[in-house]
Amino acid sequence: KGWCTEVGLDVVRTGIQILGGVGYTKDFPLEQLFRDARIAPIYEGTTDIQALDLVGRKM
Repeated sequence: KGWCTEVGLDVVRTGIQILGGVGYTKDFPLEQLFRDARIAPIYEGTTDIQALDLVGRKM
């Protein structure tokens, strides 16, 4: 989860930077993807909490 959310956010940020300010408008689906990508790291717990949970289960 941690790796996928961070890579997804990087991809969306790069796409918005390629489009410039227009990438933030509702004319392009990137603005919705950006909002979704921003919430993904905290949706099911922050990435740090997920990592601690994984370590706790492995011990």
